[in-house]
Amino acid sequence: MKHGTALAVTSVISIVLLILHLSGDVIYGMDTAGPGMLFAIAVLVLLLYAALALRDRKSGYIILFLGALAAIGMPVLHMAIFTLRPTFAQRPGAFFFIATLLALGVSGGVAAILAIQGLVSLRRARS
Repeated sequence: MKHGTALAVTSVISIVLLILHLSGDVIYGMDTAGPGMLFAIAVLVLLLYAALALRDRKSGYIILFLGALAAIGMPVLHMAIFTLRPTFAQRPGAFFFIATLLALGVSGGVAAILAIQGLVSLRRARS
């Protein structure tokens, strides 16, 4: 499978997980469904466009790499900075929220690696 195809699939998975995660943030009161969500929608639209329309292009790889860094950052933000309290685990849906958070970090990590490999392969093809 080519880097572009694998990166597109991984990025779409990350986008879906990010949508589920942001929904959980609103449900659990960690974020509000306000104007900030419009910014999140715009970012997700850009990521999806990059994954589908800018495949195998330098701009697509760069945008998806930045999106992958954001996906990697979500577990870091929640588990290191906004430490989830032990009582959170007793709330309904907490398992799904944390599993989504972990899967988001993993898919973001794979997407970052694939984006870097894609950028390197583009550079090698040019020279």
